Amino acid sequence: MDEKNNGELLYNKILEEAKADEAILGFFLTAGRGKGMVTEKSDYDAFLIVRDDKAQEYKAKYEKQRIQSIFDLLVFSLAEFREYAKIGNAEEWDRYNFAHLKAQVDKDGIQDLIDEKGKMPEEKIREVVESNLGGYFNLYYRSQKNYRDGNFLASHLDGAESMTYFLTALFAMNGRMRPYNKYLEWELKTFPLEKTTWKAEDLIMKINTIVSSGDMEAQDELFRKSRELFSANDFVQTIIDWKECFPE
Repeated sequence: MDEKNNGELLYNKILEEAKADEAILGFFLTAGRGKGMVTEKSDYDAFLIVRDDKAQEYKAKYEKQRIQSIFDLLVFSLAEFREYAKIGNAEEWDRYNFAHLKAQVDKDGIQDLIDEKGKMPEEKIREVVESNLGGYFNLYYRSQKNYRDGNFLASHLDGAESMTYFLTALFAMNGRMRPYNKYLEWELKTFPLEKTTWKAEDLIMKINTIVSSGDMEAQDELFRKSRELFSANDFVQTIIDWKECFPE
């Protein structure tokens, strides 16, 4: 039996156990399979949420059932899962993993926790946008200066690096986590941003041009439209704070 079938069999086995076992509160796929982005080589990544008093027992039981590179299962107590990937903690990087996931088993509000983890908390939006917008402006300014001085490699690299900050700010302004690079194009096309002046295809093309070539004209155009967009969405002060870096 090939590895793909082994992974599917183990997934179905644990799914049925999760449905039947009252100590298991939630079970769901993450990563590409969880988002419906399945390829021929997709593996199985899953979370199992159990009652707090069963955590150690079930971790020992289910960790033995992992199949390296084919089926990876993480087991959490409900208390642990509530804390996992909160903004500011060590697993914050994993928040996007929960975007667009649906629990296969939900016995205690697991879907609500998934949905909360997969987005930018409302109380953090302004802080994240302002911080990353400043990072984007700074790198755009550096790219411009390096281009002016004939240091084209530095200009290119600054422009490419600025896209991480730009995208984080843009998605945060929309109450969303910046997608992992693997999912960016799919995310923009499948779940269009509401607060934006770009069509998904146009934005993807612009980002690709900047990352692949550092094209200064493309950077200038993105910057101008970004300044207008963020100004229109109540981030005027951040733009004022960085105005000395802006070209006339």
